[in-house]
Amino acid sequence: MEGLNTGEAVQVGTISTTTFVFDPLHLRAGDVVLEFANDKSSRLIAKFDGGSFSHALMWVGGTDFIEATDGGSRVVSFRRIVVSDPNRWMLLRYVGAGELSEEVSLAAAREARGLSFVPYSYKGAIASITPAAKPRITELFCSQLVAEAYRRVGHEAVPGQLPHKVTPKSLETSPAFVEITMPLIEVSADAVPPDYDRGVEYASSAMYREQQTAQRVMRELAPIFSRLLPLPDGLHWPIGSWPDLEMALAYGNPSGARGLAAKVHAIFEEDGYYTLLTEEAWDKELVRAMNADESGIQGWQASLDRSRQNASVISQIAKGRPWPLWQALAHMHTIHEIKFDMILNTAQASQALRSKTRV
Repeated sequence: MEGLNTGEAVQVGTISTTTFVFDPLHLRAGDVVLEFANDKSSRLIAKFDGGSFSHALMWVGGTDFIEATDGGSRVVSFRRIVVSDPNRWMLLRYVGAGELSEEVSLAAAREARGLSFVPYSYKGAIASITPAAKPRITELFCSQLVAEAYRRVGHEAVPGQLPHKVTPKSLETSPAFVEITMPLIEVSADAVPPDYDRGVEYASSAMYREQQTAQRVMRELAPIFSRLLPLPDGLHWPIGSWPDLEMALAYGNPSGARGLAAKVHAIFEEDGYYTLLTEEAWDKELVRAMNADESGIQGWQASLDRSRQNASVISQIAKGRPWPLWQALAHMHTIHEIKFDMILNTAQASQALRSKTRV
């Protein structure tokens, strides 16, 4: 087992009554976490799969994991992934590309983030352990998401297995991964209620509303996209993710894309997509920044980098296609870039002041 010099790792095999979260400073994008939840469905999944775990997540960098659950693929903060019993968890690191493994896992993490909001595949999850399993890129189950992300960068999470056949057990035993010690941070028992459910917590977040809007677009419009919009090179129907759909609107034939972009824009406006992050939410982040730790700073830096990249790319698209959709998205991401820059600067300045005070 490869160790991490965190000083905070909890050794699996010990009995713990403490609650933990993963330390984001000692995770690498592309790392895979396996989980066994203590409920009836999880026990059934593990039993039929023949392994020790029932669920898989991937660390995508910054402060975020991605997982496919019954509501669809979603990005969740490490703070929402609460570990009450480390014996029910395992952390895996990709080594399947030798010296290039870190580069491959970083690329896979970027692909995984792009699979956010894809609906969950109940049939695929059930069929994955049977000969009847068929590939479905418009729906994903947990371990399939992990394998699909690696497939998109030209590598196999489980050698010889297509993503729709990959299960938590096959990830657990895959020679492309090695188990490493879990870097865990103890959290206050008061911060985690006894009946904590990360699905319920997620349902109150802006990201949940974003997920619902993206899935609505895919559900209502994707069927007509395939008839009205010829795709640019490299994309084929059916499209399996929201970034692919964005690419089709950005680079597909303008005569078809313009009208469809107007329909997407109408849904975004109706659902309040452009203002999911309210001024109240930004103010709360700014208050958090005044007492941020290193993991918080890392997360805001990652958010700033993504917002800056999104603002740059979409602004360029808006110049060539000055349609309401692209103009509104460019404005939204530019605002996000400004806000995250302010929050990050506040966090860094507050950290420097605290360090100076301690000296």
